[in-house]
Amino acid sequence: DADRADRLSRDYNDRYNSIVDWEPDGSHLTMPGMNPDRPLRPHQKNAIWRCLQGNTLLAHVVGSGKTMIMGGAAMEARRLGLAHKVVVEMPNMLVAQCEREMRRMYPTARILVPTAKDFEPVNRREFLNRIMTDDWDMVLLAESQMSRIQNHKEAQEAFIQEQIDEYEQILLEAGDKMDKTTRKDLEKKLKNLEKKLEEIMARLEDKEEVYWEDLGVDMIIVDEAERHKNLRFVTAMNRIRGLPNSHSDRAMSMFLKTRDVMKRTGGRRGVVFATGTPIANSNAELWTQMRYLAPDLMEQLGLN
Repeated sequence: DADRADRLSRDYNDRYNSIVDWEPDGSHLTMPGMNPDRPLRPHQKNAIWRCLQGNTLLAHVVGSGKTMIMGGAAMEARRLGLAHKVVVEMPNMLVAQCEREMRRMYPTARILVPTAKDFEPVNRREFLNRIMTDDWDMVLLAESQMSRIQNHKEAQEAFIQEQIDEYEQILLEAGDKMDKTTRKDLEKKLKNLEKKLEEIMARLEDKEEVYWEDLGVDMIIVDEAERHKNLRFVTAMNRIRGLPNSHSDRAMSMFLKTRDVMKRTGGRRGVVFATGTPIANSNAELWTQMRYLAPDLMEQLGLN
């Protein structure tokens, strides 16, 4: 059908194929305070300049110097007043290495790195208060420590309720057109979400606890970001090869944390993901990365 082909290709080109990738040029960056014995390569300066403009995915290969990019982006954001509280998360085994690299880059930087004892139940509140009240250039947190910083109950409730509403809308719009197997699967997912919501609502929030939203973080940098790819999404399509829909509480917690940061920064700033493997199993993982980094654009394009 030539007419339909023309209409669809026009719609595709106008809606999706009209975004020109911006090529950042960070050659003008002088990086005040940085160790002159640790010069940045051109691609690293370009990446730092990109990070300062808005949410960024550093999908750079292993050995390209992502740690220096993350440190430079954090310190420049602080220096320029684009961020006041920066948290950098990484796998547990990389914390010591990352700290050494950051301190070599910026010998005078105020970097807070917790010990294992700092996140024991009796000490965690005191440590989180240090993040909240002191003026740090950056706070380095291991993945296991980050996961122990809880989100406010209201944020968790809102996220689950959004998914419940979307499933209910799908079932309502489909009516009798949906096959029984798909309907049964969706109703099961809906029931599980409703149960999850009830559990969250029944949980008492500890007024003495310090939650993520209390910390005032306005920039979050996540190394090895592929660890947060198992973020639940709502769809009427089931059993699609190469489109897994597994979910983890860790991914949900990170999603809520990035939402909080973007809320503080006007929607498109303050989140940097770094990974050498942006796609591990499926192109669908890129869609999940975009949910973290550009949710407003995804909604605008009808891809949310």
